[in-house]
Amino acid sequence: MDRDLRKNSVPWKVQIRLHQMSLWTRNSRFWTRTLFAMLTALGALGTRGALAQNVADVDSQAESAAEEDAPLTLDLGRFSIKELRPTRNETLETTFAIHLKISPAGSKDLVEQLELWKHRLRSQVIVAARTAETTEFREPDLHRLRRRMLLRVNRMLKNSIISEILLSEFTFSVK
Repeated sequence: MDRDLRKNSVPWKVQIRLHQMSLWTRNSRFWTRTLFAMLTALGALGTRGALAQNVADVDSQAESAAEEDAPLTLDLGRFSIKELRPTRNETLETTFAIHLKISPAGSKDLVEQLELWKHRLRSQVIVAARTAETTEFREPDLHRLRRRMLLRVNRMLKNSIISEILLSEFTFSVK
């Protein structure tokens, strides 16, 4: 009787995989596709054409959902700023990369127009970094520095087109 239950139940590899998926939910889109593909494979019982079509449909739906949910961003590139502050007898060296997150009302055409103004946006970011106090660079989340950059960029654009400044690869040193 015990063998009959094992023959009619879900294979043990699938059970382990389902248990792993319930523990790991960070990549839900990936696991949803994987679970759907596994269940389709179990239900198809060898019809490879239907299985391939279903997996392709799931992939295309996940990609289109990712494109719709992805915020529009503009990459301003890497910055390397070295500034001498003689009144305090210090030299600041800062490097970072910046991406501008466009507000939800923005479109791809707006991003293309902003690409033409990239050098102007970069100069506003440099001015904001040079006018910042040393304490702003030492904050863990760099909130005041990002806020200063956001205000300067939006002031230049005359609208609140940019919703957030995304800083990465940040290094800071005082000599």
